[in-house]
Amino acid sequence: MTQPLVTVYIATHNRPQMLHRALQSVFAQSYPNIEIIVADDGSAPPAADTLAKTLTDEQRAKIKIVRNETPQGACHARNLALAAADGEFITGLDDDDAFAPQRVEELLDAFIDNEKKQPLACVAACITEVTAEGQITRQFDHGRITLNMMRHYNFIGNQVFTRTDYLRRVDGFDPEMPAMQDYDTWLRLMERFGPAIKLKSASYLWYTDHEQGRITKSTAKRARAFDIFLQKHRHTMSKNQLNSMRIIELKMKGQSLTGFEAVRRVNRYNYRSVVALLLQQYFGGLKRALGKIRYKG
Repeated sequence: MTQPLVTVYIATHNRPQMLHRALQSVFAQSYPNIEIIVADDGSAPPAADTLAKTLTDEQRAKIKIVRNETPQGACHARNLALAAADGEFITGLDDDDAFAPQRVEELLDAFIDNEKKQPLACVAACITEVTAEGQITRQFDHGRITLNMMRHYNFIGNQVFTRTDYLRRVDGFDPEMPAMQDYDTWLRLMERFGPAIKLKSASYLWYTDHEQGRITKSTAKRARAFDIFLQKHRHTMSKNQLNSMRIIELKMKGQSLTGFEAVRRVNRYNYRSVVALLLQQYFGGLKRALGKIRYKG
């Protein structure tokens, strides 16, 4: 049986040690036919120079490097990789994260199997969060994800597996988005090509044991991103979906949610976000304590 080529792109900027870890996790994949594209967003020194010192000749031969000479943001770097991709399928990896060894194989199998049954935009998977204290397996929202669901909340997360042609046909990632880039892209992908499937397998290793260069820490960028996102997608949303957007807005802008507004806005798709926001506001210490119960090592 022919094994289709899968492109894995990694956008990076000035994080050579983390990039090395990310690449090693792709080299270790159980699926053999993988093209790796490193999209260097103006790193100094260039990623090509640092990789020449840390990788073997055989490993470097497996990598294609594209580069912005000056930093232009992760979306622009990802789009460079998308333009250079030769794979029939494509998926992404953040340079500070890693893949479990079976991830690409599981995603490809799930995409092909489910596409036989219905049109499909993409496949995703759950995550293992790696913190300074240990690991947390986060397996919420697995199963079939509809467009209606996605207009309430980003049920998919930060990475998908899809056909390269699909991602190109929705023009990739929007460089004008200062945050929420993934949510915006997956929503456009699903509007064009159908629902998504999210696997229960927690095969994406999300490292939160560091804070280096995290855009999500900037309230100003998050607030501006939400306003752009809502302007782009508001016309497609129902009243209930706009209620869910209001909960996201309060979180992104660091604003308070009152009990009255919580009751007025809550619905079956946003209740976890409502509860999490209220816990953070009124019982922040309790929420952190409950979270530690889920650490596994």
